Amino acid sequence: MDVTFGLLGPRHYGVEARRPGAPTMGMAPAPGFDRRLPHDLQHFLVEEQLGIADGIFGRLAAGGTAGTSTRWPAPSPPSTSAAASPSSGLRSPSPLA
Repeated sequence: MDVTFGLLGPRHYGVEARRPGAPTMGMAPAPGFDRRLPHDLQHFLVEEQLGIADGIFGRLAAGGTAGTSTRWPAPSPPSTSAAASPSSGLRSPSPLA
């Protein structure tokens, strides 16, 4: 599964999870905001490092929705850039720091 975190605006980010053999899922905007470490990136890192298979991203990788994501493509969220991806509405990668 490929997971992308991207800035949507000055204080908003989104998450896209592309899953082989399953629909792409995402959240835009995603909850919380911290320029250095987005809320959902914290979940992703902890789950990956500790091998938690039934966390948010583990459930997404297994084909579920984790109860927090929606199937994409979805209506494009507001974006501050014209460089939005047509499939996700996430802007091109931007530094979070």
